[in-house]
Parts: sequence; structure tokens; C-alpha cells
Amino acid sequence: MIMKFLTLQKIEVPSEMLAVFSVEFFELIKVEKPVDILLLDTPQSGFGGWCAPRNQTENGEIVMQREYVLPTRPRPVSSCDLKHIYVHELSHRLLQNEKHSIRFFCLNLCLQIRASNQESRLFESVNLYDLSDVIFSDVPAAFGLAFSLAHSLAITNLTAEQVAKKIQTELTDNVIENKKNEVLNLQKELSELKASKFFIFVLGVIGTSTFWLFVLFIFGNGHL
Repeated sequence: MIMKFLTLQKIEVPSEMLAVFSVEFFELIKVEKPVDILLLDTPQSGFGGWCAPRNQTENGEIVMQREYVLPTRPRPVSSCDLKHIYVHELSHRLLQNEKHSIRFFCLNLCLQIRASNQESRLFESVNLYDLSDVIFSDVPAAFGLAFSLAHSLAITNLTAEQVAKKIQTELTDNVIENKKNEVLNLQKELSELKASKFFIFVLGVIGTSTFWLFVLFIFGNGHL
């Protein structure tokens, strides 16, 4: 058996990453303390980045694939994709105990909105994968609640760290449950409304048919 010890080594930041993760970028997302990046070669994982538990890192670094910034890569990863990966993993780091929950989705969306501009609409890359821990039937309520809060927080002067705490305060389990019930009640009302409209439609068809049959009967007897 062979045992190996992995040590971290500081390297010169690749020019490709310096251009992407500029001072302006961190000012846009309003993060007080940018999280360091650990570059690893793990293409077999299938992930562009991930966020290991803090106690498994030296200083809370997030991981990104080293090959993404190699100058020899046949198809370079776009700056938008690099930013999206970083913000996604940063959101995981700021919300330590959240995976792809409604709170994570809300923070990730908020920061992606902040990082967006006319050239890179990062918020468009947020998808239902970021809500994968939510029961499918609860996704509509979770999406609406998280989107509304994320949009309102994105335009504030709160730091990313403060936004994370705000989301944890605002999106409590009780609030989420109440919103879910509200959506379920609305869906029930809509179903009942559709059923009543269909019933009225059927009555209308029967009434109209009866009227014309009566007319035909009267005029038919008159001609006899």
C-alpha cells in the first residue's frame, strides 16, 4: 500500500484568472473577504468546482479545475463560466450547512445577479439544479419565494456575507412552509375555478342545445 500526503503550495495566479477575478468583480458581488481558490486536476469528477467542508481545507478555499485555466486547453472556459462556478461555490461557503436548498438558491441567484452586466448575464445560468434538494412539488413555491428575495437583496448595499445572514433570517422553515401552503391553496382554488367554469360551460351547451331543439320542434309542428 502506498500512502501520499497532499500539501498546498501557493502559485502565481494565472493571467486568465487575474483578468476574470478582478477587484471590480469582487466589488460587484460585494464580498468582504474573497474566498481563495484551490486549483486541482480532477477532470474525472465531472464538476467544474466544489466546496469541501471548511474543516477539510486550510483556509476555507473552494476548488476549481486547474485545466480550466490552462493555456493549452483546446476550448478555453469562458470568463462567464468561471465567474458562475466561483459564485456558486462561494455561496456554498457562505452558507455552511446548506446544499442545494432554497436558501442556497436565493444567495447564489442574488450574487449572480450582482455579477451580471450587459456582456455576461450570469443570473441566466442559475437553474433548477441549484434547487435539487427541494421536493419537486415544492419547487414552484420555493422558486418564487427565493427569486423575489434574491432580487430585492441584490440591489442593496449589504455585503455578500450580510446577505447570507439575511437570507437565513428571512427564509426560515416556517416562512417556507407558509409559502408552500399558500401556493397549494392557490392551486386548489384554480382547480376548483376551472371545474366550475367547465360545469358552467356544460350547462351552457345543454341550455343552448335545448333551446334550439325547442325552436325546431315548434317550427316543425307549425309546418305540419
